[in-house]
Amino acid sequence: IMNSTKANPAFTINTGFLKNVFNSFFIKILDTVILILNLVYIYNGTLDSTGEKPSKDFGQNFLVEPAICRHISDILCTSDDDLILEVGPGLGSLTNFINEKPGNLECVDIDPKMITILNELYKDSAINFINNDIRKVDLKNYTKIIGNLPYNITTELVVHLLLNAEKCQQFVF
Repeated sequence: IMNSTKANPAFTINTGFLKNVFNSFFIKILDTVILILNLVYIYNGTLDSTGEKPSKDFGQNFLVEPAICRHISDILCTSDDDLILEVGPGLGSLTNFINEKPGNLECVDIDPKMITILNELYKDSAINFINNDIRKVDLKNYTKIIGNLPYNITTELVVHLLLNAEKCQQFVF
């Protein structure tokens, strides 16, 4: 007579092991999906409105997704007294949202084509667009610094900003 409470199954499943395998696999898939979505938001093709392509020489990547731009700009806390620096404004997608905030905005871009486009787009605003290499700009008076940093100089630039932006109270990258 078989005791049903002590029956041995033909095989056992270690549910803890399966949960770990599933979670690990799921996390890898989720990370891949997030990476793909981020790449969709950072557009590296020809832009229809201007015909301009991001320059690999300048490490450009154009941030164009409005929801992402809004989210990044919402992180920046500003007041009327702030002098805000946007690094690498590109086509001005992030600039548009930063310009809604209190404070004085200056944008530095090394690409003269981008500065021409930005001056035309924001001709009725008080934004000061500077055509220069950010590593050559005097940073000591900026109180807030934000930007979609150029890929090819990111580490060098972050170190430069930390060492030279004496009055900066907030960095948003």
